[in-house]
Amino acid sequence: MPQRIGVISDTHYPTRVPYVPYDDIARAFEGVAQIVHLGDIETPEVLAQLERIAPVAAVRGDDDQFCPPLRRVLTVNGARIGLAHGQRSLYVERVRPALRRRLGQPVDPWNGMHADLLRWFAADDVQAILFGHWHRVYNAVHDGVLLFNPGAVYVMTPDALRWQLAQRQGSLRDRFLRYHLARAERQPEAYQAVSTVGVLTVADDGALHAEVIELPPIQFA
Repeated sequence: MPQRIGVISDTHYPTRVPYVPYDDIARAFEGVAQIVHLGDIETPEVLAQLERIAPVAAVRGDDDQFCPPLRRVLTVNGARIGLAHGQRSLYVERVRPALRRRLGQPVDPWNGMHADLLRWFAADDVQAILFGHWHRVYNAVHDGVLLFNPGAVYVMTPDALRWQLAQRQGSLRDRFLRYHLARAERQPEAYQAVSTVGVLTVADDGALHAEVIELPPIQFA
């Protein structure tokens, strides 16, 4: 029978959100056979709470200090599904696109992410790769492989930035937050993302379908 998998990423609790909306996530994941968390979990408590909804498989994000694997492959109804957070080196993520802009060269809005995902799992014969890290939805097929990013539970809104500043997370992080808060005042349209999760359905024959589900806004007051 078809198997539904709940897909979640970037919960970032407790440093960036005051709570994880487990009730809303449970409604979004009603009837799933299992849940995959794609990293930036921060605390095993999040996985323990998600386990109350369905069995959980997780991978490690760049903000995770405990040790789920960096990458893994699941098999569901014969379909092989790769899981990765998606973090890469500082050079790839920051320096390379900055150099390209300085040289007047075009910059890929996903910075070569799709090619890297396919390379990481090239030896694993996967039909799908699920990834996080970008806090941005992606759902498309590349070279016969479905690449799916469900977005993020934590999204950078002015309320989220103000709440984090009130936590006094250190001078470097606070400078980063103040920069984005000032930018949000100038470009409010760039800071209106909504929290999302995803569901991946694997049919009996291994065919795949991914959908994105919006969550109600997290309350920071």
